[in-house]
Amino acid sequence: MVAPGTGPAAASVFGQLWVVDYVDGIGAITAPQATFRVSEAGKAGGSGPCNTYFATAKVDGQAIAISDIGSTYKACAPEVMAEEKALFDALAKATSYKVDAGKLTISGKDGREILRFSAAS
Repeated sequence: MVAPGTGPAAASVFGQLWVVDYVDGIGAITAPQATFRVSEAGKAGGSGPCNTYFATAKVDGQAIAISDIGSTYKACAPEVMAEEKALFDALAKATSYKVDAGKLTISGKDGREILRFSAAS
């Protein structure tokens, strides 16, 4: 018997709602919860710590490039806005990703992990 969330289908970055666990330069993000989703059509986005955001995503094998990041314009507490800026900055620096056991990690051009996510239930 295969455990839920394992196997080849679980290794896709597409169609899954990912919850942001860690952002480079900030650390763990717990509340407000931020999310990320990528479609095979090349759209990305989710809920930042403050605003809803949207972007263009190009995924090719394990390579990922996220560009044209935009968001709504709600103002939040300064520390929440700092988390959001760090999230958007890290997404813009993404060059590769890997999905393993319900976790998504995104790395920058130096191969260092800059974002970590968990699959939302």
